[in-house]
Amino acid sequence: MKPYLHGLTTKYRMADYKLTRDATCAGCAAKLNQTALSSILSGLDFYRAPETVLGMEDYDDAGVFRLKDGSLLLQTLDFFPPIVDDPFSFGMIAAANSLSDIYAMGGIPLTALNICCFPADKYPPEVFTAILQGGGEKLREAKCTLLGGHTVVDDDLKFGVSVSGIAQENEVVSNAAAKPGELLILTKPLGTGIATTALKADLCPLETAKAAINSMEKLNKASRNFMVKEKVRCATDITGFGLAGHALEICRASKVSMVFHLDDIPVFPHIYELISMGLMPAGSFKNKENTHENISLEGKLKNTINSDIIYDAQTSGGVLFSLPPEPAKAAEKNGIGKIIGEITENKTGRRPLITIS
Repeated sequence: MKPYLHGLTTKYRMADYKLTRDATCAGCAAKLNQTALSSILSGLDFYRAPETVLGMEDYDDAGVFRLKDGSLLLQTLDFFPPIVDDPFSFGMIAAANSLSDIYAMGGIPLTALNICCFPADKYPPEVFTAILQGGGEKLREAKCTLLGGHTVVDDDLKFGVSVSGIAQENEVVSNAAAKPGELLILTKPLGTGIATTALKADLCPLETAKAAINSMEKLNKASRNFMVKEKVRCATDITGFGLAGHALEICRASKVSMVFHLDDIPVFPHIYELISMGLMPAGSFKNKENTHENISLEGKLKNTINSDIIYDAQTSGGVLFSLPPEPAKAAEKNGIGKIIGEITENKTGRRPLITIS
């Protein structure tokens, strides 16, 4: 480990096991890209019960199913290869990432199941135990009961969690309710994909590594509580498709456009320096390839690579939500997140458009 990373302390220090070494892609950057996924799903027809509120074809953060008592069941799952070397931290990040889908939709996590793809011949049992302990720590913090899980032997290490949650009708937040004139708030900085790519290459400054890992380990529970209290109607969490990809999902579902102000987007320390060094995960380049036709750069931004931050594949990222100006400004003042732009009308009439100013 490089000298400037010696201060990166974690609960488990297993120096002999560099979990990210064998991962060809890490965290949510391992997602199949949006274009390929759409092609696979195109034309498929699955049974949809009348009680289904939001399903696979709605491209939201979690599925929503109405129960007999009128309450709503939320379900999601996520798993991925290691994004950090420390197994306990990897477990925490993977669990926090899965829980985020429930929180982003206004739900309360209830139960969880572990998804474990473990290369038993590569690591001793204590590595896998530490991963499970890390995940369990975040589930405990969320008061989400782990009911069990499933393991398979795999050449590549992967871990994640399937989560079921509950919400009432007036609490559910979808990606289809943004209104022109509302302001956009982002609750965590961007740059986890860039930071962890640099960390894997031993080129990540300690300040950046600490900030990114702490952010990924943090639950989005406070964001959920705020959104329910303030009756936020539109939100999504920012993960593998990057800010651009997930924001475009809001644009499509809500039939709106957006303006982002690059200087207002929060990022981790030294992120733009790492971008200039080319330290972006492959998933981020795929995100740019799949969304750049919907992005318009204004003025001098056409000649800078800093705008590439919007394509960075996030893992356990923040929540992006919209609110009318006054409550949005109050949210920023109270430290909920940063105002990074606004919702506008979709004047193209054809495809949604995000303008970066």
